[in-house]
Amino acid sequence: KIDFITFSGSGEPTLNSTLGLMIGRIKEMTALPVAVLTNGTLFYLPEVRRDVMEADVIVPSLDAVTPEVFEKINRPHPSLDIAQIVEGLKLLRQEFRGQIWLEVMVVKGINDSIEELKKLGSVISEINPDKVQINSVFRPAAEQHIESAHMESLELAKVLFGDKAEIIEEFRSEHHSAVVDDIKSSIIQLLKRRPCTMGDISKSMGIHESVASQYIGMLIKEGRIKETIHQGVKFYQT
Repeated sequence: KIDFITFSGSGEPTLNSTLGLMIGRIKEMTALPVAVLTNGTLFYLPEVRRDVMEADVIVPSLDAVTPEVFEKINRPHPSLDIAQIVEGLKLLRQEFRGQIWLEVMVVKGINDSIEELKKLGSVISEINPDKVQINSVFRPAAEQHIESAHMESLELAKVLFGDKAEIIEEFRSEHHSAVVDDIKSSIIQLLKRRPCTMGDISKSMGIHESVASQYIGMLIKEGRIKETIHQGVKFYQT
């Protein structure tokens, strides 16, 4: 059974200038709901908000609201500003009539302190999403500094984020399984062409490095790719 037609996969969907056109065409073809999985960084732009107006569900990410933690966990492009991103999500909520499911990844030692979770909770209440989906690193990560948060931290986040919050094991859920397989396949295809660093994979896939490291960890564990070191730099290849 098909539950959603989802825009995600091997790139950030809101970077595609024809996203709105594609959503509109799909709506003409089927009554199935359309979901957009996004890093949520570009909704401060009116044209990006306009592109997703016909979707049924938007699933943006928000892992931090302070610049220091945002830098640590998301390793953003220098032009991205967390205050601007938050404002964009608020504007999206005002204009979008569908469902917004906000995803928050809690990482041990980075954004799992009570102070940071309280700040996140305060901003989340201002954004007012329909759901808050809390997850963590549930699979082995390729980078040593990325560790799964303790369940106590996730439970605390659930309390601080309000009644709409739920704890989700993202990479084990049926809803995300097809997306996970798609990204893993895309990474393998990329590495068949040439060895890549974590940064290369992150940029090519349109995902931040903490998420890329989870996929790399899965693929290494499955024996589908391997890690090599050249001149002190880690590379991954098939």
